[in-house]
Amino acid sequence: MPKSHEKAGFARAEAEFFGLSCRCLQRPDETLAALLKEGGVSIRLRELLSCETGDRAFDPVGAIEAFEAECAEMPVDGIRLRLEVDYNRLFVGPGALLAPPYESYYASEARQAGGGRLRTEDERAVAAAYRKSGFAVPEPLVELPDHIAIELEFLARLASAEADFWERGSEEEALESQSAQARFIEEHLGTWAKAFAERVGAGSRTVFYPAIANLAAAYCS
Repeated sequence: MPKSHEKAGFARAEAEFFGLSCRCLQRPDETLAALLKEGGVSIRLRELLSCETGDRAFDPVGAIEAFEAECAEMPVDGIRLRLEVDYNRLFVGPGALLAPPYESYYASEARQAGGGRLRTEDERAVAAAYRKSGFAVPEPLVELPDHIAIELEFLARLASAEADFWERGSEEEALESQSAQARFIEEHLGTWAKAFAERVGAGSRTVFYPAIANLAAAYCS
């Protein structure tokens, strides 16, 4: 069995992966644009995922590397604008959203034809899971609680807490946090991340958002 510090290291890597995925699925800003210009997103993802994304028809990290190569020759604000145009088309509008980033949409769609609604009992169930774990949505994330970025941030917080418990030698609490992560993925994010990624892939004009969405879906499968 891995020692506690090894388990803590694995949990830290999970926390950083979820946190980076969350950051990439928020409205883009110049900080994210600068990181892409430097090639920093793909480098860190390769480290976190141990390069286990090869041997696939679509290599998400490789797609991000290709996007970063294009960004290297662009000004930071130009990168941000390019991302924002695609982000708005996919996730914000105006008009019908090409890839709604909300659990409620996919859960209600799966239950009945003509679904695809927001502010349902599914959103309330997500909020209840947050409360049970003592998670408060960070102020910068001004969104409905079942937005994919917030669900990823929640998983990042749980993984970070797990790492803290392993480092303190609190095995019972670490396992509780680990179980909370697995339960949330099974009951929430894992139920719709793949469908979300498929819509992102169909509607995006860049490779960046499909790559991030596919990575998140693969991790939660």
